[in-house]
Amino acid sequence: MKDKSKSILIVDDNRDLVTSLCDIFTEEGYDVKIAYDGLIIKSLLKDSSYDIALVDLVMKGKDGFEVLKEIRQEDPRISCFTMTGYANASNLESAKENGALHIFIKPFDIEKMLEIFAKELSKKKLSD
Repeated sequence: MKDKSKSILIVDDNRDLVTSLCDIFTEEGYDVKIAYDGLIIKSLLKDSSYDIALVDLVMKGKDGFEVLKEIRQEDPRISCFTMTGYANASNLESAKENGALHIFIKPFDIEKMLEIFAKELSKKKLSD
Protein backbone atom coordinates (compact mmCIF):
# COMPACT_ATOMS: atom_id res chain seq x y z
CA MET A 1 0.00 0.00 0.00
CA LYS A 2 1.32 3.43 -0.93
CA ASP A 3 1.76 6.27 1.53
CA LYS A 4 -0.82 8.94 0.79
CA SER A 5 1.16 11.75 2.37
CA LYS A 6 1.04 13.89 -0.76
CA SER A 7 -2.11 15.65 -1.85
CA ILE A 8 -3.33 17.18 -5.06
CA LEU A 9 -6.31 19.31 -6.01
CA ILE A 10 -7.45 18.96 -9.63
CA VAL A 11 -9.68 21.69 -11.06
CA ASP A 12 -11.02 21.07 -14.57
CA ASP A 13 -14.48 21.02 -16.14
CA ASN A 14 -13.63 18.03 -18.34
CA ARG A 15 -15.02 15.19 -16.24
CA ASP A 16 -13.41 12.43 -18.33
CA LEU A 17 -9.97 13.98 -17.98
CA VAL A 18 -10.46 14.53 -14.25
CA THR A 19 -11.52 10.91 -13.77
CA SER A 20 -8.45 9.67 -15.63
CA LEU A 21 -6.10 11.97 -13.72
CA CYS A 22 -7.72 11.00 -10.42
CA ASP A 23 -7.12 7.32 -11.15
CA ILE A 24 -3.49 7.92 -12.16
CA PHE A 25 -2.64 10.15 -9.20
CA THR A 26 -4.36 7.83 -6.73
CA GLU A 27 -2.31 4.93 -8.11
CA GLU A 28 0.82 7.08 -7.64
CA GLY A 29 -0.02 7.58 -3.96
CA TYR A 30 -1.67 11.00 -4.01
CA ASP A 31 -4.66 11.93 -1.92
CA VAL A 32 -6.81 13.48 -4.67
CA LYS A 33 -9.59 16.06 -4.39
CA ILE A 34 -11.42 17.30 -7.45
CA ALA A 35 -13.46 20.29 -8.51
CA TYR A 36 -15.26 20.55 -11.83
CA ASP A 37 -15.26 24.33 -11.72
CA GLY A 38 -13.53 27.12 -9.86
CA LEU A 39 -16.58 28.26 -7.94
CA ILE A 40 -15.96 26.02 -4.90
CA ILE A 41 -12.24 26.66 -4.50
CA LYS A 42 -12.51 28.70 -1.30
CA SER A 43 -14.44 25.99 0.50
CA LEU A 44 -12.04 23.27 -0.68
CA LEU A 45 -9.06 25.29 0.50
CA LYS A 46 -10.64 25.86 3.92
CA ASP A 47 -11.47 22.18 4.38
CA SER A 48 -8.05 20.74 3.43
CA SER A 49 -4.49 21.59 2.60
CA TYR A 50 -2.83 20.52 -0.62
CA ASP A 51 0.73 20.09 -1.80
CA ILE A 52 -0.15 20.62 -5.46
CA ALA A 53 -2.98 22.22 -7.42
CA LEU A 54 -3.46 21.33 -11.08
CA VAL A 55 -5.80 23.86 -12.68
CA ASP A 56 -7.26 24.07 -16.16
CA LEU A 57 -6.99 27.60 -17.54
CA VAL A 58 -10.20 27.66 -19.58
CA MET A 59 -13.37 26.77 -17.69
CA LYS A 60 -16.92 28.05 -17.50
CA GLY A 61 -17.73 30.30 -14.59
CA LYS A 62 -14.47 31.11 -12.87
CA ASP A 63 -11.48 30.62 -15.16
CA GLY A 64 -8.14 29.13 -14.18
CA PHE A 65 -6.46 32.51 -13.82
CA GLU A 66 -8.95 33.52 -11.13
CA VAL A 67 -8.59 30.12 -9.45
CA LEU A 68 -4.79 30.50 -9.36
CA LYS A 69 -5.14 33.92 -7.72
CA GLU A 70 -7.47 32.52 -5.07
CA ILE A 71 -5.22 29.58 -4.33
CA ARG A 72 -2.16 31.83 -4.02
CA GLN A 73 -4.09 34.18 -1.69
CA GLU A 74 -5.50 31.41 0.50
CA ASP A 75 -2.38 29.25 0.74
CA PRO A 76 0.80 30.37 -1.04
CA ARG A 77 2.51 27.11 0.00
CA ILE A 78 0.52 25.16 -2.58
CA SER A 79 2.56 24.48 -5.71
CA CYS A 80 0.34 25.52 -8.61
CA PHE A 81 0.44 24.02 -12.08
CA THR A 82 -1.86 24.65 -15.00
CA MET A 83 -3.02 22.73 -18.03
CA THR A 84 -4.59 24.05 -21.18
CA GLY A 85 -5.59 23.16 -24.68
CA TYR A 86 -5.46 26.85 -25.58
CA ALA A 87 -1.77 27.61 -25.51
CA ASN A 88 -0.92 31.08 -26.68
CA ALA A 89 1.64 33.59 -25.46
CA SER A 90 -0.93 35.63 -23.53
CA ASN A 91 -2.38 32.63 -21.65
CA LEU A 92 1.06 31.26 -20.82
CA GLU A 93 2.31 34.62 -19.57
CA SER A 94 -0.82 35.23 -17.49
CA ALA A 95 -0.59 31.77 -15.95
CA LYS A 96 3.02 32.40 -14.88
CA GLU A 97 2.10 35.85 -13.52
CA ASN A 98 -0.63 34.24 -11.43
CA GLY A 99 1.71 31.74 -9.83
CA ALA A 100 1.84 28.73 -12.14
CA LEU A 101 5.16 26.91 -11.85
CA HIS A 102 4.62 25.00 -15.09
CA ILE A 103 1.99 24.93 -17.83
CA PHE A 104 1.11 21.55 -19.33
CA ILE A 105 -0.20 21.75 -22.88
CA LYS A 106 -3.00 19.27 -23.67
CA PRO A 107 -2.50 16.55 -24.63
CA PHE A 108 0.35 16.29 -22.15
CA ASP A 109 2.81 13.58 -21.22
CA ILE A 110 1.59 12.18 -17.89
CA GLU A 111 4.97 10.65 -17.08
CA LYS A 112 6.64 14.05 -17.47
CA MET A 113 3.93 15.59 -15.29
CA LEU A 114 4.50 13.01 -12.55
CA GLU A 115 8.26 13.61 -12.75
CA ILE A 116 7.81 17.39 -12.41
CA PHE A 117 5.46 16.92 -9.46
CA ALA A 118 7.91 14.55 -7.75
CA LYS A 119 10.73 17.10 -8.14
CA GLU A 120 8.55 19.84 -6.71
CA LEU A 121 7.55 17.70 -3.72
CA SER A 122 11.23 16.85 -3.10
CA LYS A 123 12.09 20.57 -3.09
CA LYS A 124 9.27 21.21 -0.62
CA LYS A 125 10.50 18.45 1.72
CA LEU A 126 14.01 19.90 1.68
CA SER A 127 12.74 23.35 2.59
CA ASP A 128 10.51 22.11 5.47
